[in-house]
Amino acid sequence: MTGEIEYNDLYYTSHQTIDFNLTQDANGTHSHGVGTISEVDEPRFYPVTAHVVLTVFIIVVAIVIMNLLFGMAVSDVQVSRVVDLLRSRRTEDHKQLSIIFRLACKLVSIL
Repeated sequence: MTGEIEYNDLYYTSHQTIDFNLTQDANGTHSHGVGTISEVDEPRFYPVTAHVVLTVFIIVVAIVIMNLLFGMAVSDVQVSRVVDLLRSRRTEDHKQLSIIFRLACKLVSIL
């Protein structure tokens, strides 16, 4: 297929054999084929263990993905807090500079 893990192939595999008989006409110009496909189920070793491992894997991966998503959300909140803090400091600095500039202008106009 496309490379994914097939559940049925992994846990319930079967062995297929193809028998094909080719016959020709008396002239030897046409040939006809008759084939059969037989399927035999192969027993799997440790089927219960395989199902337990698959179930544990699915649960662990789900927990890890949720933890990663929560971690990304927390880090985004922290980044936005830092950005807001820097913006507020910048506006405070801008206000202070504008006050100092106004005072300097008044002092220059007095002199």
